[in-house]
Amino acid sequence: MIGCIGIWCVRPVYGSETESRILLKAGDGYPNYRIPGLVATANGTLLAVVEARLIRSDWAVTDVVLIRSTDGGESWSRPRAVAEGVGKRVTVNNPTLLAMRNGTVYLFYCEQYGVENLGGGVFYKKSTDDGLSWNEAVDISSVCAPDKRVVFATGPTHGIETSAGTLIVPVWMVPAKAGVPETAHHPSVVSSLYSRDGGKSWHLGEIIAKGLVDPSETVVAELSDGTVLFNMRNETGKNRRAVAFSPNGYEGWTVPVFDETLIEPVCNAGMTATEGTLFFVNPAHTRFRRRATVRISFDDGRSWPVEKILNRSYSGYSDIAVTADGNIHI
Repeated sequence: MIGCIGIWCVRPVYGSETESRILLKAGDGYPNYRIPGLVATANGTLLAVVEARLIRSDWAVTDVVLIRSTDGGESWSRPRAVAEGVGKRVTVNNPTLLAMRNGTVYLFYCEQYGVENLGGGVFYKKSTDDGLSWNEAVDISSVCAPDKRVVFATGPTHGIETSAGTLIVPVWMVPAKAGVPETAHHPSVVSSLYSRDGGKSWHLGEIIAKGLVDPSETVVAELSDGTVLFNMRNETGKNRRAVAFSPNGYEGWTVPVFDETLIEPVCNAGMTATEGTLFFVNPAHTRFRRRATVRISFDDGRSWPVEKILNRSYSGYSDIAVTADGNIHI
């Protein structure tokens, strides 16, 4: 159903038992819900964020709302706004969660896609109680190259803390050029926001653009050897996800290549890694946003031997988290 957010739970991760239900329905509180992000915290709480839009447009007046589950997705809290744009009549876009091993959770987002002339910027909030409360927004626009780009977007979905302790948030942006409107979503490039000091300071990593047309929304995972994988939406015409690798998540990126198994209709995806296993979900179709499919890889994405179709009809953006009980939540 367009404009609604649901949850699937596959029990256990390699099994066939699947539960699904609608959590946020268009018209209940807001006319439209889009762009979900999902993490499991260090304490096992599931946190989901989503854009709550007044209309369907990417530039809609928007709040970011949060729901929580402390029982493995069996029940969820009522939604509440954690980044408000409706009162200011602005879009608050691309919510991106990052759950640290010490229990701290970050929420990154942009206002007005970071466009300064529209009063926009890039921000994060932080929670130390599994999303019950959040500190005041911290403005990190100055590290997001405002003099070199127009539109800027975090994630969406979620970032990661690597085994080395680096915090990584994928981002995409549109470089400022003559003739490119300040609200343009094209031509885009991909980079990362990263912190090596536990979030005290943030920096913009190297740009990934070579060989791709309009790479944008990107999902991230750390592989078994510590390499960081970026898996990217793109409009190169291959209808395949593009992948690139870095030793640390912010520099030394390989030239992107296409994963021939991971077909896409140009849409966002979800990805996470746990105990050497990689999980991926997207609309597995080359033309339409249909056929939501979760795949599992045991060799860092070189092959995807496990595949489960969740929904053969319309399916849009998604995210994925695996909890300690061995269940996949999507």
